[in-house]
Amino acid sequence: MIKDDPRYVQFRFRSFMYFGIVFLILFALLQSLVSANADLDQLIPVLIMATYFALMDGVAIFVALRFKAINLRRQAAAGRGGLLIPLAAAQPIPNDAALPLPFTITLGPGRGRSFAIGGGLSLLFPLAFLLLTFTSGLDSPGNLNTTFTITLYALILGITIGFAILISVVLIWTGHQQITATEEELTVRQGTRIYHTSWREARLFAITRSVKRTGPPTFYELSGAATFTLLIRLRQGTLFPPNFKPALPFDEYDRQMDALLSLIAAKTGLPLYDLR
Repeated sequence: MIKDDPRYVQFRFRSFMYFGIVFLILFALLQSLVSANADLDQLIPVLIMATYFALMDGVAIFVALRFKAINLRRQAAAGRGGLLIPLAAAQPIPNDAALPLPFTITLGPGRGRSFAIGGGLSLLFPLAFLLLTFTSGLDSPGNLNTTFTITLYALILGITIGFAILISVVLIWTGHQQITATEEELTVRQGTRIYHTSWREARLFAITRSVKRTGPPTFYELSGAATFTLLIRLRQGTLFPPNFKPALPFDEYDRQMDALLSLIAAKTGLPLYDLR
């Protein structure tokens, strides 16, 4: 047995959380409908909110099921069912001297892409506001020129700009990854999180996947009974993940990643499985 994929645990928790939020919203909506003072126009924003969280719950359930399937394959590869899981077509050649130890491979933030994504996602606020405007009657001639409406538009604009800055800063902050190999272990630092797996405790070396089944970048994992370490290998020309870019030219970065895989194979003695 190896440690469960934290992404599976995370999305499973999110699915339960979103379901609870939808349940509470629908319960409050039902209470309002049975009330004699219920105003159907005021319930429209509540329905929109319930629909949003229901969609988020559906996405979380879908992703959790995908990661659950991967987790079962991970456990099989690390246990007695390893013969049923295919090995990667290209196996790294074990080489204990592939890199001078300790050695660090660094990914830095892609600031341009981060700001572009922050600006794009922030547009959801004015779009949601326009939808509420048309459904709540704020677009009527009597309301368009009121001080309240002008203040509300200014507030939405401020929230939009603030949200764009917040997302951009978070993407830039989390766009730092350091993969460090030493004589004893492999350590990955991503943002404020640190993952490490010692060579002696490693039980699984595999190509895994994110939400997408195939395509760049390549995700590798090195896991033990109580550890899970995920490595992201970027591919030239891909836009995902948008907040990462190599600190070196891509040719040198690829050479270092190939050498790292050879070092992992030599230090752990494990074959490279393909869980995709």
